[in-house]
Amino acid sequence: MARSSTNDLRPSAATRRGGIRLSIGLAIAGLIAALAPSAALAQAAVAPTPIVSAPVIAAPAIPPVQVQQLPVVDPNIAILNGLIRDVANLQKQAVGASTDASLARLREQTSAAQAVADSFVRARDREIVALDAKLRVLTLANGKPRKRLDAAERRERRELLDQRQVLTEQVQRARQAGIAANHSFTEVSQRRRTAFDARTFDRTASPLEAGFWVSLGGSLGADVMRLSRLASDAFDTAVAALDARAVFIVALALALAFALAMPLRLALLRVIRRFTDEQAQVRRFRQSARAIAAVLVNTILPGMAAVVVNLGLNWAALLSEKAAALVQAAVIAVFWGSLVLALSRQLAGGKVPANRLLTVSERMASRTRSLSWLTALLTGAGFLISRLNSVVGASLAATVAANCITSLAYASIAGLILLALSEDHPDAGPDESSAEPPRNAGVTLVALGLTIAIIVTVGSVFTGFTTLALLVSTQMFWISVLVALAFLLLRFVDDAVGELFLPGGWIGRLLTHTLALGHATVSQLGVITSAVLQILIVLGTLSLALTPFGRNGDVLTAHIAGVGQGLRIGSLELSPRSLAAGIGCLVLGLGIVHLAQRWLDRRFLPVTDWDAGVRNSVSTGVRYLGVGAVVLWALTAAGLGFSQIALIAGALSVGIGFGLQQIVQNFVSGIILLVERPIKVGDLVNVGGVEGDVRRIRVRATEILQADKTTLIVPNSDLITKPVQNKTLGDPRGRVQLQISIGAASEAPRAILVIRKVLEAAEEVLDEPAPKVFVDALTPGGSVNFNAFGFVASQRDATRVRSDLYISIIEALNEARIGFVGAGGQTVIVEPGRELKALSEKLSAGLKAG
Repeated sequence: MARSSTNDLRPSAATRRGGIRLSIGLAIAGLIAALAPSAALAQAAVAPTPIVSAPVIAAPAIPPVQVQQLPVVDPNIAILNGLIRDVANLQKQAVGASTDASLARLREQTSAAQAVADSFVRARDREIVALDAKLRVLTLANGKPRKRLDAAERRERRELLDQRQVLTEQVQRARQAGIAANHSFTEVSQRRRTAFDARTFDRTASPLEAGFWVSLGGSLGADVMRLSRLASDAFDTAVAALDARAVFIVALALALAFALAMPLRLALLRVIRRFTDEQAQVRRFRQSARAIAAVLVNTILPGMAAVVVNLGLNWAALLSEKAAALVQAAVIAVFWGSLVLALSRQLAGGKVPANRLLTVSERMASRTRSLSWLTALLTGAGFLISRLNSVVGASLAATVAANCITSLAYASIAGLILLALSEDHPDAGPDESSAEPPRNAGVTLVALGLTIAIIVTVGSVFTGFTTLALLVSTQMFWISVLVALAFLLLRFVDDAVGELFLPGGWIGRLLTHTLALGHATVSQLGVITSAVLQILIVLGTLSLALTPFGRNGDVLTAHIAGVGQGLRIGSLELSPRSLAAGIGCLVLGLGIVHLAQRWLDRRFLPVTDWDAGVRNSVSTGVRYLGVGAVVLWALTAAGLGFSQIALIAGALSVGIGFGLQQIVQNFVSGIILLVERPIKVGDLVNVGGVEGDVRRIRVRATEILQADKTTLIVPNSDLITKPVQNKTLGDPRGRVQLQISIGAASEAPRAILVIRKVLEAAEEVLDEPAPKVFVDALTPGGSVNFNAFGFVASQRDATRVRSDLYISIIEALNEARIGFVGAGGQTVIVEPGRELKALSEKLSAGLKAG
């Protein structure tokens, strides 16, 4: 029993660690006291509010307790009870605190309460150490336990043990109060930082102002103390839990993490490359499928390796509570960095040009690889710094300074990327000229966005809008990653659906054989399916892009809503916000309509079996409806209700009645042309003696391309109100008419056979209706005129086929020795006069009489 009591009286590992922490804390406190400004120290020594009174916050060190005079109830229990009450009150006040001033006051009060709790615990730990020393002196002799104690010694030992138990209970209660105060401090600090981050356009002291550095220096001591306390707790927790079992768990986790990140990842990439080479029918799908699979593998497996290491450290109990939070943040940073590297490698940074989805030069690909590593490291570090501020409960001044550093670092990366884009030039081939090729529109747009983001970030940092700077800089990379990921997904979905709906794809075969659908219908279903999936991807990307601005962007719009004063005109109120919303909706809507029409013209309509006229009508109709819907959307976004829109429409009707009649008439005529389709794109028409092909039907006029390659612009109203010859409306076939004359009437039957044979032998003359040859007239000189008719597939071929047939008929009649009119010499016909006619009549009468 004595041995057991003696062992209980030996200093525990926690007591020894407490002594080490106390020494380290005193050393750091001394260093901070030497470096911090005296004004800040003086301010820290004053109690900020009456919730925790000055004597309690600045409680002096409790002197060692004299064992002989120590009562059963500690007189300083009032300090502990007061501390517990103060912490409970602070927790209640933290629930309803919302303003920055109240949160700042609560932060100071909880910090002071935590300092009192730490001071109380340290004082009681010293008393416990003193009691343990008394007990060792009482129960040990020459380092060995005494076997017998007299009555007075047993009574004294019992009193010392009772006192130690009371002190231990007080220490536990004080530590619980300190933990509660620390939690309240962390919660209040987090809420204050969150509220500050939500106030995007709030200004703080600029790094160019002295107040920035004074505020940072005043809070530096407390921030360093909390950081050192976090490091000390993490170190003590790791040292206390370090044993053979922990070493085995950590080593196993590291080995498994290495297997996931290296050999397994490389093996999966080889399998993906081999599978896509064997299974994919189209090269484009092979490339995009390989890219999406590589991004998934290169992102998930390194992230899972970090998760395994985190689990190993937690299972080995090597992490304190705050260290575990930081390690979890590191796991997220690993996932993020892996995604950045994987996307950049597949889009533009791959070593093999065939594996890049974007066409870039070798120089740009090399720069992309190096810049992607730098981007992943710095953005991951920025996230860890932000998480560290949250975990340690950093002051607002430290948070602002961290925002400035992070924003400038992000702006520097963006500047390097912009510099690489400006110096990149496509590789010129051996036959290409030395002139610099034009820039791609996408590259120009990216460069413009980066330039604006850099200017806004740097300007916001040095003018004090640090939250705006951090928001713009982080959003710049967040949107960049989202756009890259969306591009990859859009490309993969388009290629995958095209692969599946091919005639040889399994969905194409299923629809063709099961539902008896034609190949054109299957292709249309594939295009529509691809479009629906791509729209969902775009909507998801927009939703994620708005996440940093709050739910559906309401945080940002709340700030924009207060910009400028509105101008009220009757029931209509115009403000900069409403005008900006209307213009933005108009621009966005027109862009969407343009993309929709482009998708129709390039993807959907080509896979249909509709003629060119129907395609043009559908495309133009979609554009008309889309523009009308966008205009209504923009007007309603600008604050106009249906009553105001009706008022505007009435005003426009007055203007139309006076000066816009022809425009409206042509517009309505254009709609009639698209709906009734008396004239459609591709028709051969004759308008006022001008013949040509209809190339385009616009809102106001129709374009007709003539044979000499000139374009005739005809108002749509003329095509409705005036006679128009449409040669291809009912039947696109054209009739060829041949007029032929031969010199001898006796050769007519044979000539008909020869002409018909030539028409029937011509390839471009249709068999149905069959070609026909008719005798048109007999002339007084004995010649015969023929009319021959044949049909061709298009009116546009009639002139050319007519010429070819004339040549063939001439050759055939010459071979048959059938002469044309005048072929045997010139025939002269003389009309007799009156005297010749009289002489001829006399001769005729004499011959009859004889």
